Amino acid sequence: MTAQEKVKQWRKNHALTVEQMARQLHISEMLMTIIEDGGTTHPQVAERFQNLCGLTDLETEELVPVHLRPHGGDYDPDRYVAPADIAERRSKQ
Repeated sequence: MTAQEKVKQWRKNHALTVEQMARQLHISEMLMTIIEDGGTTHPQVAERFQNLCGLTDLETEELVPVHLRPHGGDYDPDRYVAPADIAERRSKQ
């Protein structure tokens, strides 16, 4: 079972509508539907799903794009970041 399927099953087991669960997660109904249909989201939003639904760390990684999954084999958090933003982030480290 994928993490997205687990999220959908958790919602159904708790008798919540898409709207109700989206409200609990502070996301749009559209994003909730995207996740349940197999899509991905920002890591901070994925963490909200983890906290609510009891997902493991690896299941939570399934909810984020492949390039942001440390265990996904294609991890590159800077892939879609502007070079100026990368330089700024590194200067703060």
